Amino acid sequence: MCLISFLGLSEVQVEFIGRFREIFKIKSMKINVESEINLLNLLKKLSEKTGFDVVSQFLGSRGEPMEEYSLIILNGKVVNLGRLSEYVIKPGDRVVLSPSVAGGG
Repeated sequence: MCLISFLGLSEVQVEFIGRFREIFKIKSMKINVESEINLLNLLKKLSEKTGFDVVSQFLGSRGEPMEEYSLIILNGKVVNLGRLSEYVIKPGDRVVLSPSVAGGG
């Protein structure tokens, strides 16, 4: 058992791409969380830590998902923004905040 788990804390790696990297002025950061946390609460914790309303980048004012603007990748898989509170973040998980990619023609 690692010391972090023994202390009841875990580190979650959060990476920033595109405009999120510009907003936070860093490529990534580690966030200590107690035990497990759901993805919505992780975003709220990130908001408190940075002073920037991160949740509003993914959910509209009525809680509607804003997939056309932003996406979150959890351990390599895109999450459903309408179900943020259902995703459980565990020690060692990797969360990527990214603008949506549009293209085609």
